[in-house]
Amino acid sequence: MDAEMPHQEDVAQQQGPPLDPVSLALSQHEWVQFEPVSATTMRCSRILRTSVPTPRCIDWGVLADAGEAMAEASKFMSKNGNTYYKQTLEQNKQYIMDPPTIENCQQLSNQLLYTRLASIPSRYDAFWKEVDHVKQLIKTRKDLKTEDMGIAALFGLECFAWYCAGEIIGRSFTITGYYV
Repeated sequence: MDAEMPHQEDVAQQQGPPLDPVSLALSQHEWVQFEPVSATTMRCSRILRTSVPTPRCIDWGVLADAGEAMAEASKFMSKNGNTYYKQTLEQNKQYIMDPPTIENCQQLSNQLLYTRLASIPSRYDAFWKEVDHVKQLIKTRKDLKTEDMGIAALFGLECFAWYCAGEIIGRSFTITGYYV
């Protein structure tokens, strides 16, 4: 049995220099070490397009947990997906047109389009009623309560926040500016 087991010196020569105590405490399946100027680090930097140094380690435990969660979800869907599909169709059978043919789908699509087009005048009138209401509020702004002004200010702040979020998303999730 001793002949089959490699000696510690042989293992150290095969694996390279010994690791520091912190690295030894980590499980070999949990972390992969990258050299600071390795090709992998360079590829990660190009993919992320950042000047921020790429982490030297990948936590394989998190990836393994994600894989296990996906496997569980896949098992759940394979067991219960068909049941859920049938249950959803049963609950919404009043919306299903029989027979479900391409012609019926095209007819429903046309009905939706022309119903939306027919609703434009009523939505247009509702828009101008809202504009008239806002004009009336501006004319009588001395009668406004603090609560109404606070709500209007919060609404304006929310609109600005959504604008900023859209700008950040449009710049590929950078806060400071575009990549040049």
